[in-house]
Amino acid sequence: MQAAYERSDLEGLRALWDLTGQLAPDVTPPASLESLQAEREMLRRQTERLTRQTAELQQRPPFSLQAKLGDEAWVADRRAEIEAQIAALQEQRRALELHLRTLAPEMAHGNWPSPN
Repeated sequence: MQAAYERSDLEGLRALWDLTGQLAPDVTPPASLESLQAEREMLRRQTERLTRQTAELQQRPPFSLQAKLGDEAWVADRRAEIEAQIAALQEQRRALELHLRTLAPEMAHGNWPSPN
C-alpha cells in the first residue's frame, strides 16, 4: 500500500482498498453509549478476575518457586533436605523388608501366597 501511495497509483490504491474490505471482518458500531458502558464494565470485571486468578497461581508451586530457583544456596539446601528424606525412607523400607522376612520366611524367597 505504501508503494502505491508513493507512486500516486490511484488504481492500485483502490484495488488494495477493495481487497482490505474483503479481508477485514465487518464491524458493527455499538448501538448506544449504554451498550459501550456495559461492555466496558464486563471487560473490567473479566480483567479483575483474571488478575486475581494470576496472582493466586503465582502463590502456588511451581510459580512460587521461580525466584528461589535462581538462588543456588537455596537449591543446594533443598536438594540436601530431599536427599536426606530419600535416605531415611530407603532405610525404613529396608527395615520393613527385614521385619517381613522374619514374619513370613517363605516370602523372603519370592514364594508369595496366591491371592485366591
